[in-house]
Amino acid sequence: MRIGVLIVDRISAPVVPWVLTFVVRHRAKSLRAVDATILGAAFARIGARLVGCSYELLEFRYEDVIDEKSLSVGRRIYYKDLARVHSWIISKPLLSRISKDGRRFAFFARKGAASGTISGSQSVVSALYLIQVARWVSKSIGSGPTGVCLRARLWKYEIQSYANQETVVLNWLPGRPDIDLKGRVKRILGVRGVRVVLSFIDTLRSRSQDRQSTSGSEGLVLADYHGQLNLENPELNSDVFFGLKSDLPRNRLLLLFRDGRDPLDVQKWQEMVRCGIKGIALAPEARKIADAPLFQPRRNLRAGIRFSSMAGRSEETGWLKELQIEYSGLYDYYVDLFRTTNARIYVNFHRFDGVHCAIADALEALGGVTAYYQRSYEEQPYLHRASDIDVMFSFNTAHADVERDSGSRIAYHITTGYVGDHRFPMLREHGRRLRQRLASHGATFVVAYFDENTSSDERWGPGHNTIQRPYEFLLRQVIDCPWLGLVLKPKKPSTLKDRLGPDVWCLLEQAEATGRCVLLRGGAIQSSYPPAYAALSADLAIHSSAIAGTAAVEAALAGTPTVILDEESWSVSEFYKLGVGRCVFQSLESLWYACEREAHGKPIEGLGDWSPMLADLDPFRDGKAAERIGNYINWMVEGLDSGKDRGRVLDECALRYRQEWGSDKVVSVNC
Repeated sequence: MRIGVLIVDRISAPVVPWVLTFVVRHRAKSLRAVDATILGAAFARIGARLVGCSYELLEFRYEDVIDEKSLSVGRRIYYKDLARVHSWIISKPLLSRISKDGRRFAFFARKGAASGTISGSQSVVSALYLIQVARWVSKSIGSGPTGVCLRARLWKYEIQSYANQETVVLNWLPGRPDIDLKGRVKRILGVRGVRVVLSFIDTLRSRSQDRQSTSGSEGLVLADYHGQLNLENPELNSDVFFGLKSDLPRNRLLLLFRDGRDPLDVQKWQEMVRCGIKGIALAPEARKIADAPLFQPRRNLRAGIRFSSMAGRSEETGWLKELQIEYSGLYDYYVDLFRTTNARIYVNFHRFDGVHCAIADALEALGGVTAYYQRSYEEQPYLHRASDIDVMFSFNTAHADVERDSGSRIAYHITTGYVGDHRFPMLREHGRRLRQRLASHGATFVVAYFDENTSSDERWGPGHNTIQRPYEFLLRQVIDCPWLGLVLKPKKPSTLKDRLGPDVWCLLEQAEATGRCVLLRGGAIQSSYPPAYAALSADLAIHSSAIAGTAAVEAALAGTPTVILDEESWSVSEFYKLGVGRCVFQSLESLWYACEREAHGKPIEGLGDWSPMLADLDPFRDGKAAERIGNYINWMVEGLDSGKDRGRVLDECALRYRQEWGSDKVVSVNC
């Protein structure tokens, strides 16, 4: 087939002859590279001239690549297209043969088949994205059919089928999928082996002789630390929020520190000691205090998981064999961790990779329970969120349908309400004082603004430019309008200066100097401040995304009129039912017009009114979600402490919750 443009994901010198062969075969007029080495680009430019076509780097931005309905193609791939291709992948005999390998290994493998990101060189989703970029280029420049050359990766047949359906000519560059040496070594050694090496090094440094234990005879509730401690400030975000407002004894909590970016240090350790909460580092770089325990995995453990033998030499078969090694290492590691800490319950929100499967299998083998909670607003099925767990605490009953359509398997889906609503009463006084501070400098109308994270490479995700424009716009209004107050609550305060760039950051400093602009800083990984902290000081809250709407949901539940600035035009969102021009705005200019009217006593009817949706978002709205979660966990701990079988404990806790809060609040998902 003759094509107008041939797009290559990465040109290096060795692949140039193959690329030129495709150019000649398809009589392409233009050759464009997504990425290229210096030598590869030089050879491609000379070769293209010899065969009579042009050569250049392909320039595109994530936010510009939209489909016929003006929806973001990158977003749509994650929420829709990937699920279609994944259904073809998991129907292959290779994956259907492993259904009896461990309780959750099959789920782990099926989830792994769709893992990776749009920017990943070997992922399925990156292939789908580049195919869609090719379609977008074709329509943008009117070049007719477009072709794509991709480096080798797994699931070629399924990706080829997708390209055919999208009428894009797909060519594969020669070779096998790139070997991720770091990942290969990690899989061969197993996570346990890597941790043994790191722990041995730390042992030499600290001259520690004994393997440290973190518990006595009592079983513990383990929770991961994600950068939000705040044990003595319960009005702020905390990774153990459920243990601060419930019957769950604090001395049964054990925090797991993994991240060297925000390690267990003296300040955190002292705060935990004062509050009676235990902690343990899972890697040497995750602690900065010698008194804190370091988990050191035992050597020569055997998982006891039997896997199906894998015959054949295909790339997919080799991948599956590596997954078996990886899963065995993960299982070993977590069995050892849970035995060492005497774990009864493991609590987390993060389940976007397959590690949670090994965690659940390991804890189940020891008679324990995995419990996850919904932290973010979720309205669209999402393959990467699919989970196989015992208990899931969620905002509302509709979330069970989202999990079902995502492919999750959840024994007990428990509706508890919005997990941050216990903070609202504590934050009202903070909001009043913050507003008073802004008013003392002349502000009579206050806006709270929430952003989303952005990417330094604007080809693979919303670029920094997507937040620079709204920040610049609002900051200039603060400088020019003496009646306007602005409270900024960024998702990642630690990176905001880099994301805004020097010019917009300078504007921010000028706006702060007026006394009518406040930036809520704090948090090494995530913001310590919840959205309600800013919202409860404001007349109007603005969230910059209709796709990730958690901040908007919290602001609305806290009682602040809330609107969404959706410059991506994600019109499939449920938020659009609240009304364009009332709760959803697609341009800064239309949103600012509404703000001015509100500020000057000429409000738009229904501006920021979420009342039609509040009951669907949280059927309780009583400030007791954290208490319900903590109490439920405590019921499970008490049941397991009494010697009851985990299955009986799960059944009894679910029955007790049904009797207390309603039978519709407990359902099973795909079980």
